Amino acid sequence: MTGREEDTDLKWGIDEEHHGLAAGDGCHEDNQSCKHLIKAFPMGVYIWSLRSSKDPLQWILKYGNHVAEKFTGLKTSLVVSKTIREVFPDEQIHQHMHKVLSSGAELSLGEVSYGDFRVAKRTYLTKIVPLSRHTVGVLFEDVSNEAETVERRRVDKAQLDYFLDQLVVVLISTSYGHLRPEMSPKLNLLKFLINFADSTWNTHVTWDLGNPKKPAVEVADSSYLVRKLTAVEKSDDGFMVDFFSTYRTFMTAQMLFKKLIFRYVSVPPKEDKDAIQKRVRCVLKYWIENHFSDFQVDPELIIFLQNFLVHCVSVSNSGSRWNVKINKILTSHYEPKVFKSPLNCPVLFSSEMKSKIFDLNPGIVANQLTLIAFHWFQKIEISELENSSWTLETRKATSPNVTASITHFNRVSGWMTTELVSSTSLKRRLQILKFFISIGYATYLYKDYETMFAVVLALEQYPVTRLTDLWRNLDPQSREEWSKIREIFDHTHNYKRYRAEFGRQLSNNKNVIPYLGLILKDLTFVQDGNSNFDADGRVNFYKMRMISSMFKDMKKCQQSNFNFKKDIEVLSFLKFGMRIRDEEEIWTLSQRCQDKAESLTRGRSLTSLSGIFRNSEAPEPIVTAFDNPMYGK
Repeated sequence: MTGREEDTDLKWGIDEEHHGLAAGDGCHEDNQSCKHLIKAFPMGVYIWSLRSSKDPLQWILKYGNHVAEKFTGLKTSLVVSKTIREVFPDEQIHQHMHKVLSSGAELSLGEVSYGDFRVAKRTYLTKIVPLSRHTVGVLFEDVSNEAETVERRRVDKAQLDYFLDQLVVVLISTSYGHLRPEMSPKLNLLKFLINFADSTWNTHVTWDLGNPKKPAVEVADSSYLVRKLTAVEKSDDGFMVDFFSTYRTFMTAQMLFKKLIFRYVSVPPKEDKDAIQKRVRCVLKYWIENHFSDFQVDPELIIFLQNFLVHCVSVSNSGSRWNVKINKILTSHYEPKVFKSPLNCPVLFSSEMKSKIFDLNPGIVANQLTLIAFHWFQKIEISELENSSWTLETRKATSPNVTASITHFNRVSGWMTTELVSSTSLKRRLQILKFFISIGYATYLYKDYETMFAVVLALEQYPVTRLTDLWRNLDPQSREEWSKIREIFDHTHNYKRYRAEFGRQLSNNKNVIPYLGLILKDLTFVQDGNSNFDADGRVNFYKMRMISSMFKDMKKCQQSNFNFKKDIEVLSFLKFGMRIRDEEEIWTLSQRCQDKAESLTRGRSLTSLSGIFRNSEAPEPIVTAFDNPMYGK
């Protein structure tokens, strides 16, 4: 074969002076990017070209990167353009290189020991990959010293995503494999390098054997998790749900998309390419259908997806059909949605409603409060619950619906506390107290635990509980209802009674609105009490499964259906008309109510109690949802 034929076949354009991949006449930015990545990759690379098929020893070294020089101790400038016998006189690797060239498939040699009069004897993890009809790449890593290998891999693994990211950028710019001849060998080499490093460095996984028939991943590298996600055999839909519910904790959406693209375009020869690509398409479809908000908040991700649809998937019949499905899903997400919100109501309540509200049937008000609570709960996205984002100063942007739900909770609780201390008439306060207890009991029957707890929290504020004459005059039925809802929210044993009650309703597929505060408390405990990664940088997927389990319960509750009839006037009042005073005013009003009661009846216990606080000692602060440890600060 002539030199010109070889250059046409390889398109490497070797520049011996720089010991690298020269630009050549067809150089461009992507070509330079490929060369830069190959040079910088933390694994030894030798490029060998067969000069004559008649002579098995006529393998000429065309390229070696700086890592190869570091591992072997052979200066690249002195060995480039030499034959394999001149570079490695005591090695028979050329036989394996011939095998790879004839089969067109990569070959893993495992650990190979080598040393001669110039090279100290070392052990190398080695793989040979085909690059063109006459060229192979030898990829290798020095694994002689286990401790050094572990530490080097720990450092290099942190860079692996960078190389994958840069490769995908090149793939996107070259239409995912619709490549010019001079680009193909370099991209293939990069794919082999990343696959080799990825499978070598990221194989460590610990299994949770709690269920021997179906062991679950406990700790693993993120790359392993993506390979498991796209595995053809024994695909696990439960794992996919857990993964997509929590992956943002340990990986960005863009990096996940790029890993999936890389998996799609660089399937190792030993794997079923069509099956792997079909699985990747299934994974992407699930992602788009169930977590489209990831794409909505990142316009660049949408561009990646569109390029993938146009340049990569559409080349096959099955891919074209998948394209149609995905475009329908995308269209449905972008179509304006008519969302029947109970909050879409004008200001229609009269000024008399502020007092008239307590003359209504408590069930009507409870219905409307449940509609509002469910409106905000149903809108909560999984992404709003990650990394305790509802506690940040940016919570209105990062967790808008969680924040709105908490705000509604606070307003309801604050309104009830305010009304209970605002009237100077004991008879009127008693009517209001019975009214609120009836609302709490009604929401208990509706399984609206969010509103029910807002009632309990309001009525257990100290400015209310200290009104002993009020509670003493409560009728037996109201006492019984109050006792029931307080019992459900007994905080001892980590809300054992409520958890049991909620679990029964959930298992029976009942309509239910959970108490969001306890969900946030549990999430905070799991998220802050467990690291996302172990000491080796592997993902703590046991933690991710715990978080995902909570999200699954939430998603199930969000499928509930409360068909209460909207009462526009009551809804308008609950949205615009609730009177809410601050803590200082509430305390002052509470003192006024109690002082009046004491002036009428100076019982010993009441005199003693009121005397404590009339001596200007600070009252207990009013607890709101944001102050409550359930919700966090």
